[in-house]
Amino acid sequence: MEISIVITNWNGINILKDTLPTVLDAAVQDVDHIYEILLVDDCSTDDSVSYVKTNFSHIRVIKTPQNMGYMAANNFGVQNARFPLVFCLNNDMKINASTIPSLVKHFSDPRVFAASGKIFDWENHFLYGNRGGTFEKGHFSYFEKDPDDTYSQTLFACGGAFLCRKNLYLELGGYDAELYSPYYYDETDLCFRALKKGYPIIYEPRSVAFHKERQTVSRQYDTTRVKIISARNNYFFSLKNIHDPVMTRDMLIYIPLFLIRDAFKFRFRFWKAFWEVLKRLPFVLKRRKQEKQKGGLSAEEIFKAVNRKHE
Repeated sequence: MEISIVITNWNGINILKDTLPTVLDAAVQDVDHIYEILLVDDCSTDDSVSYVKTNFSHIRVIKTPQNMGYMAANNFGVQNARFPLVFCLNNDMKINASTIPSLVKHFSDPRVFAASGKIFDWENHFLYGNRGGTFEKGHFSYFEKDPDDTYSQTLFACGGAFLCRKNLYLELGGYDAELYSPYYYDETDLCFRALKKGYPIIYEPRSVAFHKERQTVSRQYDTTRVKIISARNNYFFSLKNIHDPVMTRDMLIYIPLFLIRDAFKFRFRFWKAFWEVLKRLPFVLKRRKQEKQKGGLSAEEIFKAVNRKHE
C-alpha cells in the first residue's frame, strides 16, 4: 500500500524540529508500506522551508501560491499527493511506528473514507478519539465514547492525524475553507458529509498520535476570539448540515431562547458568534441548499449509526 503523509505548515520551524523526526522514523520503521512525506508550506516567513530541505532531504516540499490558511493548504496538499491513501498531519503532531499501520488495515473495505485513533498531548494525557454526537434543544455537541472500543464508527476523524482515501476526499470537496476558516468544525463537516453518503469513519484505538495543541492558533488569536470562532462554526455546521424537520424546528425555537437567557446573565459570547453568522447568512443558506440537494442519510440516521455501542 502506498501512502502520502501530508503535513501543513506555517512558520513552524521550532515545532518541526520536534515532530518531523518522529514522522520520518515512523515511515522508515514501517517496511510493509511505501511512503512519501509532503510538507505543504503556507508561505511561511520563517526558515521552515530551508530547514526542512537542509535536514530532511527525503521530504518533498511544496509551497502554496499564497497564504491560504490551514484548511485550504490541506486541500492543496491532498490534491498534490502522489498516492491513493493520504495521512493528513498537523505540524504539531508526533506519531510512532504503529500510528499509520494500525489505520491502514481498515481500508480493505472499499467504502471506508477515513480512520483515526487516540490523541494524547505531549505529556501523554488523553485528549480525545472516539467521538459521538448529539443534537438537542437546537444545538449540536460532541461526546466521548469508549476510548478502547476495538471497532467503532466515530463522528469525525481527527483533522490533525487521520488517514483517508484521496479520491473520496476530493470527491467530497475537502475542507470547506470558505465557510469554516480559520479553524474548528472543518473535519466534523467533512466527515459528516462522508457519513451522509454512506462512507464509514473508523476509530482505531491502537493508533496513537500526540498533539501539542494550538501551536498555530495561539499565535494568531487570543482565547476570547478562539471561543467566539468555535461557537460561530458550531452554528455554521448545524445550519449547513442539519436538515431533519424536527431538528430544524428546534434550532428556530431554542437558538433565540438561549440567546435571551445569555443576555439576562450578561454572557455575550454566543451573541457575538451569532452576529457573525447573520452577516454571512445568505452564504450559509446557499451551502445548506447545496447539501440538502445531495440527499443521503439524515442527521438522525448518522447519529444513530455513529453512537451505537459496538457489541
